[in-house]
Amino acid sequence: MIVTGSDKRPHFSGPAYIRRGSRTVDPSEREHEALVAEHNSKTRRILQFVGKTVRVKRIRSGRAAELLGRVASASLMGIAGHMPLSSSLGF
Repeated sequence: MIVTGSDKRPHFSGPAYIRRGSRTVDPSEREHEALVAEHNSKTRRILQFVGKTVRVKRIRSGRAAELLGRVASASLMGIAGHMPLSSSLGF
């Protein structure tokens, strides 16, 4: 038997629910994606800054870092939103 992968990971033994005030409701697809994304500690940290301005540094590695310094550039950007595999940055 071959079981193919699913793009709806991770798999839960039951449905996911969220709280809205005193009610327990099914999450929208976007809310469900956010719940799944929050399982990753780096994503959870990025989500704390959605709607805020952050300093983004482009870091060099290897020989370039030795010769030119570790920080290649730095900019202030706003975290506009987040999806499981990407973040949206704006100037």
